[in-house]
Amino acid sequence: MKKVVIVGAGGQSQAVLEAATLSNEDVEIIGYIDKNSNLHGKLLSGLPVFGDITALYELNSKKQIDAAFVAIGDNYIRSKYIDILNNLGIDLISVIHPKAIISGSSTIGKGVYIGPGAIIGPQVVIEDYSLINMNCSIPHYNKIGKYVNISPNVAMGGGTTIGTHTFIGIGSSLVQYIDVGKHVIVGAGTVVINNVVDNVVIVGCPGKVLKANNKHKVSQS
Repeated sequence: MKKVVIVGAGGQSQAVLEAATLSNEDVEIIGYIDKNSNLHGKLLSGLPVFGDITALYELNSKKQIDAAFVAIGDNYIRSKYIDILNNLGIDLISVIHPKAIISGSSTIGKGVYIGPGAIIGPQVVIEDYSLINMNCSIPHYNKIGKYVNISPNVAMGGGTTIGTHTFIGIGSSLVQYIDVGKHVIVGAGTVVINNVVDNVVIVGCPGKVLKANNKHKVSQS
């Protein structure tokens, strides 16, 4: 049995916990790591919140964990914790809900979450550390980059590409054969019908650029 700690104790962690519990893989979730000191030492869904990242170092040094999953919706914060885990040599597992439908010809990276009702079609590529939430439709030949977060009920046409660190808001629709760049925020309910350049926020129907997205510059400073 592989002992796994979830990094992050927010709402995303509960979706990951349920999927990991329901899947028939050889995985045991043993608890959480979270920076919120109000949660430390408490139980969440029956599992302990061990503490902040220093508790992770201790668990790892004592060989009390075999792997981890970073369940944090913010792409930039998630990537920073994943860097820490990779530097420590801790394995990052993927968690796929048993009610997701995954084509056998798709490619799923490591550290990926796929929620219930999500449909992943033929020849889709989902790169490492991305979150595909419930009821998303990602059909044939789509490519999802690293550290992407696709919110619930997003519908995509075939052959669409999503760049690294991009966030697709709840209920958005993307037509087929378009490219959405890196560090993009697509607002909830947006209808994307054209290519989207890097580093912008796009909203509306049809989607239009609202402003620049400079969050990645702040997160890397």
